[in-house]
Amino acid sequence: MVTIETLLKILRREAYTVEPQKIEGNIYKEIRGKLREIKDRIIYTENKTERKLLKRKAEILREIACELLIIRTQKTLLKKGKGETLEEERKLIQIIEKMLFEEKKPVNQLLMDLKPGKILVRVLDEIPQFVAPEDLKIYGPMKKWDLLFTDRKNIIPLIKGKKIELIGEKR
Repeated sequence: MVTIETLLKILRREAYTVEPQKIEGNIYKEIRGKLREIKDRIIYTENKTERKLLKRKAEILREIACELLIIRTQKTLLKKGKGETLEEERKLIQIIEKMLFEEKKPVNQLLMDLKPGKILVRVLDEIPQFVAPEDLKIYGPMKKWDLLFTDRKNIIPLIKGKKIELIGEKR
């Protein structure tokens, strides 16, 4: 189970070594699951103080995860793929390499390579939490300029309402 403490231990270990360290399991998937769990708790928590604490916990978790990804990606790029890398990191590195050296595609199309079958949208206006009509999942809240990978069917009303704009799509 991923916690802030375990992520900090992993981050410290990465910060003091030259090559990416072996990480058991799929840490990024675990982080996404933990963030979803915190998001659900925020929705159903009535206590404002607890809600603020949960939001801050999610922010800290995201910040540590981003730092970890940045450090591991830098190490991998510098070492040309030597050492332990995770699937998400390999995909990101491939996209960065394509963007820098090979492809003439715009960045948004390269990002779509990370999530086939999804669309990439940019939020144009603040959007409160809402339940998507197709999958009945809770989305949001979203801030202006947030980027989101999602299924087209879940956000059609937002596109029509000019709350978001389509950036890229890969089928």
